[in-house]
Amino acid sequence: MVETPTGLFSASGFWYRTSFAAIDQLAPGLRTKIDLHQTVKDTEVWIRSFESVGLWTLLLSLPFLGVYPSALLATVLSLIWYFWRSALIRPSATPFMKALTHDAPVLVATLLVISYVGNTGRTLDAILGLAFFFVFRFGWLRMLLDRWHDTTRPLSMNDRILRMMLIREAMRHDIRVESVHTMQTELMKAVRNSSLTRK
Repeated sequence: MVETPTGLFSASGFWYRTSFAAIDQLAPGLRTKIDLHQTVKDTEVWIRSFESVGLWTLLLSLPFLGVYPSALLATVLSLIWYFWRSALIRPSATPFMKALTHDAPVLVATLLVISYVGNTGRTLDAILGLAFFFVFRFGWLRMLLDRWHDTTRPLSMNDRILRMMLIREAMRHDIRVESVHTMQTELMKAVRNSSLTRK
């Protein structure tokens, strides 16, 4: 991972619109407690989990449903996961996500499912299922969503996921994160001022 004037660039080709200084400001001292390069790799597992949710939903439903219901279900669940995954990030769950995003099981499952569907006479389902596989496998849908998200939000999706991963790591190492502390302070202030707490 290298730092450029426009942000951090990982070996996997992911851009983050942040810097080492910004990370230090978010969670002072965190970089001395963790391997940042490994944390970025773990972040990318969560980024790519969007494709895995879509692929596994498609592959598990295609033998039982038509290709269109399967593709619709895969797309809907992927969209839900796209927006909720940053809130669900847990460093302890990363090994499970790595297994889910590993290429070998996905490729073997795709070969088995597409072959089965084709051999049962559902040739069109097999062809379209393979086409949807490529859409998810190469991240085309995620990249399209990222383009929309990143032009309409102040924080890019990649940065949103990296930020949450860093916050989770900071909490695990008992490092105070200023934004979280501010939010907690404001919440407690609101509770104290609430009419529910007035005597």
